[in-house]
Amino acid sequence: MLTRRRFVQTVGIGAAACIGARGREGSLWSALEPTLEAVEPGMICLSSNENPLGPGATVLDAIKAAFGPAGARPGRYDGTARPLIEAIAKKQGVKPENIVLGCGSTQILRSATHLFTAKDKALVGTIPTYEECAGYAETMGRPVRPVALDADFKIDLGKLADAAKGAGLVFYCNPNNPTATYVGARATREFLATLAKESPDTYVLIDEAYFDYVTDPDHDTHIPIAIDNPHVIVARTFSKAYGMAGLRMGYAVGHVDTIKKMAEWPGPARAR
Repeated sequence: MLTRRRFVQTVGIGAAACIGARGREGSLWSALEPTLEAVEPGMICLSSNENPLGPGATVLDAIKAAFGPAGARPGRYDGTARPLIEAIAKKQGVKPENIVLGCGSTQILRSATHLFTAKDKALVGTIPTYEECAGYAETMGRPVRPVALDADFKIDLGKLADAAKGAGLVFYCNPNNPTATYVGARATREFLATLAKESPDTYVLIDEAYFDYVTDPDHDTHIPIAIDNPHVIVARTFSKAYGMAGLRMGYAVGHVDTIKKMAEWPGPARAR
């Protein structure tokens, strides 16, 4: 598997400064990227999984109130998650049954990999991309089919569709980490339609962790497709644009049956 470190060694150190990352990547990239002090003013450095502006004032006030003398115990996932599920459902225009929470989006990615891959059902993903799904699949001894990005470091949808035939799960990180390239919503919808015809049992996990940073006019969430299609899942996180990486909260949106499977798999938070 082509890791981010090997990728940067291939494309050169200059490209590394332009590439975002997440979570544990902070240490992975520490020897390759400039320090925050070296970043030009106005640039957003995502490699340490944080928003330089931090959470908004109203968010901080709510956190302080929740963890106050009468609030919940910090560091615990408990039954108070239901209001958050309802708030997310309202925000996304779906039902609470379409939402499952996770410890950041990492838990969502692991749950999907565990549930939808097998010894004879490969994990398919681009190289490079965020490594959680492929790394977890390899740990479980499940096959991984890598698909190279095109010459512009974008996802090659034709090659991805070919590799996905008969696979268990396709990890579709868009915008892609670490290349920061984006595939338009129209092309993505066409890819999903093609895959549904050619490999109807294959699941697709669309990672929209960087959704809020896209400026391309052909930009849209694929949550509506996930609600109707039990083989499509959308992952989101509060660690990026919301600046709440330390609280480790992410979620998946999908068909009721698929979300139920994910909620029943052991994890730190479940739909209630």
